[in-house]
Amino acid sequence: MHLAPRSSLLLTAGAIALLTSPIALAQDDPDAGGPEESAIYWTISPRFRYQFDSGLDANNGDFRVFRGGIGAKANWAATDKVQLSLGLGYEYNKYDFDRLNSFIAGTMDPFSDIHILDLGLTAYVATDDDWSWFAGIRGRLAGESGVDIGDAGTIGGVGGASWNMGEGRSIGVGVLVSSQIEDDIQVLPIFNINWRFNDQWRFASSGAMGEFIMALDEQSELGFGAAWENRRFRLDDSAPQLSAVVEDTGVPVFVRYSHRPSDSVALNVIGGVMLFQSFEVSNRNGIATRDFDADPSAFVGMNVSITF
Repeated sequence: MHLAPRSSLLLTAGAIALLTSPIALAQDDPDAGGPEESAIYWTISPRFRYQFDSGLDANNGDFRVFRGGIGAKANWAATDKVQLSLGLGYEYNKYDFDRLNSFIAGTMDPFSDIHILDLGLTAYVATDDDWSWFAGIRGRLAGESGVDIGDAGTIGGVGGASWNMGEGRSIGVGVLVSSQIEDDIQVLPIFNINWRFNDQWRFASSGAMGEFIMALDEQSELGFGAAWENRRFRLDDSAPQLSAVVEDTGVPVFVRYSHRPSDSVALNVIGGVMLFQSFEVSNRNGIATRDFDADPSAFVGMNVSITF
């Protein structure tokens, strides 16, 4: 049987987190075993990331952003063929602009404190020793403090299949379907790949992130990868924001160092460059009114994962 690894370091237990949250700071070894039948395992993952100054086009100055959060996930092996995973993730985003800008007319800080809350439930079902299926439901709230839940919430589902070929190799494909804040339904493919080349090198992808991983020793590894990130959130309904919608998209290219002092604890440190970052500002009805491109900028981050 091949079910989801018990020690996943993803922000939440699902594809919405995989596709929209900050970099999953460590990839599980595909040879790792799942939880014993009837056992419940918890994973707690606090993390932060700081992105240094980045210039904005159209003479809009510089900005920087701090992202911090925590994820909690419970894995329960209901039977020898069925595993349930319940995940909850929270992320705080602190944007800091250094001058008046044209994001929203007349504002120094068009947005600052953005909160994102994810909740997901996924079921994994093994049909035999090689194949397993997964399906789940996701919910998200994303916006400034005080926004109405009905204006900042989205819901979606995910489903797919995974083929375990043995010798540290597996391929999973699926699809994510989700509503968006004042936008059309989003449909995205999912590719989860673990491919071991030899005792030292492997490739791993989860959702919209992939990395080549080099084992340094039994407890440490280096990862080299990239991801696609997307955050779409609602602003406050007071003037001048007037419930505008902002979409922040970018491609972080990173190097990750991971150390596991024990089977239940992992420390990850990352550094890299954010590329192709852009912002789209829409009015309260989702009609795009302006967009801005950002210069490449460096970032650093850290993640700690504890499984018990």
